[in-house]
Amino acid sequence: MKKIILASGEIILNIFVVLVILVAIIGAVPMFKYGQAAAGMVMLVGYIGGVVLVTFLIYLLIDIRDKMAENNALLRYKIQNETEKS
Repeated sequence: MKKIILASGEIILNIFVVLVILVAIIGAVPMFKYGQAAAGMVMLVGYIGGVVLVTFLIYLLIDIRDKMAENNALLRYKIQNETEKS
């Protein structure tokens, strides 16, 4: 199950981003319609900015996890070679 989630994680994250942006637009349209354009714009920019920042943070955490896994594999390889030499 973990491998399936990790393999499809980018797709799930992209779907989440699109859905939240659609919800932000749908939520802001009535504010524009009823004369509260400034509040609608602030809400729209806030939602979209928040989604972009959260998505960036998630991708950053995934990249850090991948780099740590690569470094652990390299460290295991070096330790194994050093123990074989001595």
